[in-house]
Amino acid sequence: MLGEPKRALATYRDLLTREFASVRLLAQRHGHAGVGFLEGSSAFKPDWKTGYDLFEFSGPRGRHLWMAFADTDRSVDIAIPARHASATLINRHNVRAP
Repeated sequence: MLGEPKRALATYRDLLTREFASVRLLAQRHGHAGVGFLEGSSAFKPDWKTGYDLFEFSGPRGRHLWMAFADTDRSVDIAIPARHASATLINRHNVRAP
C-alpha cells in the first residue's frame, strides 16, 4: 500500500544495530535540540530548521562516531572536527567511503 521503504531506512537500521549498538551520546554539536511540537513548532513551519543536526558519540576503545541529519530539502555541506587520522563516511544509501 505504501510502497517499498526508502534505502535510507535500511541504512539507518544497519547503523543503529551495527555501528551504534554500544556507544553513548556525548553531545549534540549543531542544530536544534528538538522540533518542539509542544512549543508550537512543527516540521511544516520551517523556523526551527538549522540546515543540519550533528551528534557526537563515544564508542569502545576511544572510537568516536558522528551522525548528521539534514533538516532541509537543500544540499548541506558540513565540517566535522577530526578526532583520528582516518574516517569512514556512510551516506544514506549505505555506501561507505574512506
